[in-house]
Amino acid sequence: MPFGSYQVSPEQAFEHAAILMQSGAQVVKLEGGSPMVETVRFLVERGIPVCAHLGLTPQSVHQLGGYRVQGREAEAAQRLRDDANQLQAAGASLLVLEAVPAALGQGDQRRSGHSYYRHRCRR
Repeated sequence: MPFGSYQVSPEQAFEHAAILMQSGAQVVKLEGGSPMVETVRFLVERGIPVCAHLGLTPQSVHQLGGYRVQGREAEAAQRLRDDANQLQAAGASLLVLEAVPAALGQGDQRRSGHSYYRHRCRR
């Protein structure tokens, strides 16, 4: 979903997601980890399928220090794993892991059985 259309509250996210679904979308994509768990749960409980997006999230690229691989350090990798598990528990049906080490995405998918799409970025 576009920047600013879902970050304020779950209700704001639902309002904009409903418009997208009425226009033919089959799923909405939200960027962010644990701060988005409540929003994901809110949308899923109301029948909106959600794709969560972790790792390099373009809407937050300036906060992340630019376009670079995320989750290389052990603490950052664990934070991504925790966020992925929380988002899955909240009902996200798909998870995009962008610009993360290959082992991080592969290991998470094997453990959780969740559907992941790992996107590579060129430098």
